[in-house]
Parts: sequence; C-alpha cells; structure tokens
Amino acid sequence: MGADMKRTPLIRRTPLRASRTPKRAARMLAEISAAQRADMQLHRTLVLQQGCIVCYLEQHRYRHAEPHHLRHGMGAGMRNDDYHMIPLCADHHRLGDAFHRWPERWQKAHGSEVELLRAVYKRLRKECPL
Repeated sequence: MGADMKRTPLIRRTPLRASRTPKRAARMLAEISAAQRADMQLHRTLVLQQGCIVCYLEQHRYRHAEPHHLRHGMGAGMRNDDYHMIPLCADHHRLGDAFHRWPERWQKAHGSEVELLRAVYKRLRKECPL
C-alpha cells in the first residue's frame, strides 16, 4: 500500500451472532443418560449381528452389515438415532447397487427404508417405533 492511502476502520452493518446453538445430534447426546446410551449401543450391536436385511430377505443369506440410519423424516445432513437404523452390506449401502448412490431407484427395487426397518424389528421380535 502506498503511504498516501488513508485507512478507515471497517464498520459491520449486521451484528455477529453471540453464539450458535449446538447441532441437534449434539443436544440429543447431551440429554441421553449413560443407561440409555448403553441400551442404544446394545440395540445397535444386535441389529448389526443380523447381517444385511436386503440379502436376508431376497437371498436368505448372511452378509456382514454396516449401519444405515434412516433418512425418512430427516433434513439434509441430519442422522436418526440407532433405533432407526437398518443393517446393510457394503454393496447395498454404498457400493454397486447402493442406497447412497441411487436412493429412489434402490427403494423401488428393495423396498422403502421404513418397510426394511419393520422387517429388522420383526427379526428382533420387537415393536417397530414407526
């Protein structure tokens, strides 16, 4: 900058927010007790031990599963809790014929997330929350 240029202070026209509210997931985890967290972890383990629900329903075989949290009723970038989770193998979850690649096409071929969640709960012999 040249010596002849004047410096003027920057004036902010819109005030900054004092603080941002924590994300929904962080608030939810803060409100969950240790017992509830342990119960949720046990449920997650039991669901994942079932293997991929799509492979089970279509081919009656076991394949190692990854957790897929339902997008049903959630906004962009939000995730459901572990009670709204279905076990999917890597092929059905994120590779090849995958939910995260073609959600609409995948649900037409394999059923909706809610239908699959009901099938998971039926296998666990629990009542479905939806």
